[in-house]
Amino acid sequence: MPSARTADFPAAQRRHWSDAEFLLDAGRLANADQLYGYCAECGLKAAMITLGLRVDKEGHPKGEGRTHLPDLWSVFEAFLDSRRDSARRLPGLPERNPFEDWTVNARYSRGDHATPDSVRRHRTAARRVAKMIEPLTGMDAP
Repeated sequence: MPSARTADFPAAQRRHWSDAEFLLDAGRLANADQLYGYCAECGLKAAMITLGLRVDKEGHPKGEGRTHLPDLWSVFEAFLDSRRDSARRLPGLPERNPFEDWTVNARYSRGDHATPDSVRRHRTAARRVAKMIEPLTGMDAP
């Protein structure tokens, strides 16, 4: 049985998506928003690993440490730039980072930062990431 510290980003992406949808339906905007960000993070990391990024068993890039959104977006873009052949296989990547206003540290906040508009934008972006990487991971996008 794999340990909780063994990364499976496609599976984690789907789990975060399902939980985010449940929380959104329950009106729990801040926690839904946080999970949409994690969903996108998992998708971007899954894509980079599938395209050859070397990581340790916990999914951290070798020699890089932990990277979260919004910074992960530019890491992803730089990775694709270094592999021009891959970028052509990932249509739909927005030109502007849709998670500029999202932070992993919001998990410590009161939760009043999440608005219906910000959650809608992050949900749309997380779905877009899932659709973009669907051909790489073989998992159906939500």
